[in-house]
Amino acid sequence: MYLRVCGGTDVFARLGAIASVVSFADLAPKLASGEIDAVLSSGDGGAGRKLWEHLPRFTEINYAIPLSFTTVNLDSWKALDEGTRKAIERAGAETEARQWQALEGRLVQNYARMRDNGMTIDRELPPALRDRLREAGRLAVEEWGRKAGPEAKALLERR
Repeated sequence: MYLRVCGGTDVFARLGAIASVVSFADLAPKLASGEIDAVLSSGDGGAGRKLWEHLPRFTEINYAIPLSFTTVNLDSWKALDEGTRKAIERAGAETEARQWQALEGRLVQNYARMRDNGMTIDRELPPALRDRLREAGRLAVEEWGRKAGPEAKALLERR
């Protein structure tokens, strides 16, 4: 089954933007021409793609945090002895903690690089905008849950 994950286009269209998905390869010329006047991107994208060359501001909205997952075949997992399973779980927990810690350092580095290149970083959203973003996001998640079915509803209820 294919499900379209609620993304920036859905949320920002609800806010009145003409939102589209553009590859980073096509982005710079569209920004330069004025065809696009805003980008939904992480600090990694803002710094790595030198968005300061076309945009004066980066506003932290904490829209999404990329997640990494490891999956294991359940039969293979059950075939492991308990000691091995516990060692894997410990390694996973240590990796998770390290990744969360690295995220903060990466944010600081990205923001410093953007500031060094003249970009203004806004870390506080006006309350009205924050509320509109939350409502648009909530509606997108609910729509996804309806399309995805009962398993999605159960996932949403667990959060």
